[in-house]
Amino acid sequence: MLSRGFANGVDGNALEGKYWRSVVTTGEPETAYHQDGLNRYTMADIMRLFELIAQMCRIYWMTPMCAYWARRQPKEVMRHFARAYGEWLTALLPNGGL
Repeated sequence: MLSRGFANGVDGNALEGKYWRSVVTTGEPETAYHQDGLNRYTMADIMRLFELIAQMCRIYWMTPMCAYWARRQPKEVMRHFARAYGEWLTALLPNGGL
């Protein structure tokens, strides 16, 4: 999908104007995603490569949704996350997106 000539490069514009939003759940708490944490990087740092790919392909990058330590969150917290995700899926996108 991200091959040169299709998604980027000369005549590579098949994904231009599309939207990219990552929805992530982790097995660790948010404190693990810091320079001094277990994973050594913030989630923003981890997602930076994907953001760069989106930029190269002229895709609109949207702030990721992240549920840290998802398996240990109370059901109500995960219901709220699922509801927010569902609302985002049904909402109109900016810049004329569908």
